[in-house]
Amino acid sequence: MKKTKKIISIALAATLSLGVFAGCNTEKKDELGSMSEGRSKKVSVVYTSNAYGKEWITQIAKQYMEKHDADTYIQLTQVTEQGAEVSKIKTGISAGDVYLLDQSLNDLVDSVESLTDVYDSYAIGEEENEGKKQIKDKLSPMLANKADHAGTHDFVMPYAGATAGYGLVYNKTVLDEAFPDGYTLPRTTQEMFEFGDKMKSVDLEGVDEDQDLYMMVCSGDGNEYLQYTLAPWFAQIMGMEKFENFMDGKYWDEASSSYKFDKAKPTVYEMYRTQLEDFHGILLKLMTKSNGYVHKDSSSIDYKFASCVEAGMGYKGMMSKTAFKVDGSYFEEEAKMFLDGMKDSGEEQTIGMLKLPVATDIIKRLPTVADDTVLRSVIDYVDGVTDEAPAGVSEDDIAEVAEARGMIGVYLGGGMVVPKKASNKEGAKDFIRYLCSDEAAIIAARCLNGMELLPYGKTVTEEELGFKRSHFLNDVSKWQTMNKTLINTGNYAMPYYTEFDIGTTPSLTLMTIFRGNSYATSAAWWEANNTYFAGRWNTIVTDYEMGVGAIQ
Repeated sequence: MKKTKKIISIALAATLSLGVFAGCNTEKKDELGSMSEGRSKKVSVVYTSNAYGKEWITQIAKQYMEKHDADTYIQLTQVTEQGAEVSKIKTGISAGDVYLLDQSLNDLVDSVESLTDVYDSYAIGEEENEGKKQIKDKLSPMLANKADHAGTHDFVMPYAGATAGYGLVYNKTVLDEAFPDGYTLPRTTQEMFEFGDKMKSVDLEGVDEDQDLYMMVCSGDGNEYLQYTLAPWFAQIMGMEKFENFMDGKYWDEASSSYKFDKAKPTVYEMYRTQLEDFHGILLKLMTKSNGYVHKDSSSIDYKFASCVEAGMGYKGMMSKTAFKVDGSYFEEEAKMFLDGMKDSGEEQTIGMLKLPVATDIIKRLPTVADDTVLRSVIDYVDGVTDEAPAGVSEDDIAEVAEARGMIGVYLGGGMVVPKKASNKEGAKDFIRYLCSDEAAIIAARCLNGMELLPYGKTVTEEELGFKRSHFLNDVSKWQTMNKTLINTGNYAMPYYTEFDIGTTPSLTLMTIFRGNSYATSAAWWEANNTYFAGRWNTIVTDYEMGVGAIQ
């Protein structure tokens, strides 16, 4: 068995090194050319290369042309260089009528058409007399609120649902083998570390390494999804209101019972020293290599190989397994090649997704939650696992835990836009209207093995799919119904980032900790950052006020 796994791992390593996943071509034309004949209009749709692939958009375009618009040809072009496409839109030389991109589009509002009329209309095929909602009422309220906050509402419409956010992908097959007598998936960060400690001594059949099982695999190539848990963990420790004000450079002033901004110095950083050190303590414990929680080769593993390890294939012939990887609802699609390879070898892996554990340090602001054991019981209550709240815990503290449990990190940088230079603006908007339809949602979900992509109010049933969803996607569905607060990790990748651009300090990255090049204690980390901000605060404030306006 061990030999088979190594052969598969080595073969895939060779395949990857030859660039199968590298996306050597920056542009790929669509496969719908045969449908262009006899159609007098064209809508050019440019979409990015990502985990969702091209089948979903291809089938939606095909259905749109066959059923809803006999005069229009939808031309699809897949691109990998998104930055270049954004630059083309900004400079007015874009060739597409509709763009579906994943990177930040916040600064395109002056270069793209308003989509207010799209929001205020009905999806194609969902006329008013059918009792359907207007598109603006179909969109997830969380996504709509975040678009309002970023100032992109009416200009950028999301095409990918984000309400599942980033969580802990777990390999159920590996955990079932490692803990045949049963195990509890972690609800808190303390419980996560306790679980990780148990993994260090696990002996797995067919694995002969110094450590057979690690709690987590990370990637050292800059594309590390663990960073997307950072803002939620810090927000849980702070509470959402204080967190959002912190991101605006404001601290709570007890004397005036209000939030204040200090232009003279980074008082906001000084006021929340305890919370910042508690947050950093989680990262320091997790990422210090000698602690053995993170796969020992993580600093040399790129994102694709990290997915390979999580799928049970090992890394460069070394068969150590991992329980968790931070990732999104598309992990099965992203890791499909590896998961299929394991299935073909007779070792099919069952993958699940776990909601992000709550930072244990939240209990410091919860007077009736005595310890992590009580916190776990409160989480079980807010999750609906138990029917009764733990004795002695106040309703206010339960509400705070529920808020923390509902926080998720997401990346909300992308969406659909129509450039002002588009050749067929109305046709482009009509195609967007179709992408907002229930019919399109079902097509996309069928092409993505049941994953719900388009965030316009349609819950696709297994009956509509024609097949059963995987264990993984059932987990995704379970957790996304609980998510209440989206934290845009595109803006809040690190908890010392604020609207005043103070996130440029190099003193904290996950891999600098892992490689032993970061501060040995959380106090030392805080001191270094505080010194850094104090020295730059005047420049930060001046630059912000010159670019944005006076700070209130």
